[in-house]
Amino acid sequence: MSYYIYENWQAHAPERILRIHEGNCGFCQNGNGMREDANRGLNGVWIGPFDELDSAQNYCTNRTNDAVITIHNCINN
Repeated sequence: MSYYIYENWQAHAPERILRIHEGNCGFCQNGNGMREDANRGLNGVWIGPFDELDSAQNYCTNRTNDAVITIHNCINN
């Protein structure tokens, strides 16, 4: 299983959101996301892959102190 992080800096401005997804999630599509047009990257960026959920969580924690870190519901905790 692989994990990706979507860093969204637009949807919840001024707050940034880091949301962890499974690679096979329909929103993530192994870091390709859902957008295939010229606006790709306008709202955020996919980061990864990470081999373990803990690695993705550690990345988020060490990445920034000003973002909200969430786990997408595609991950069964």
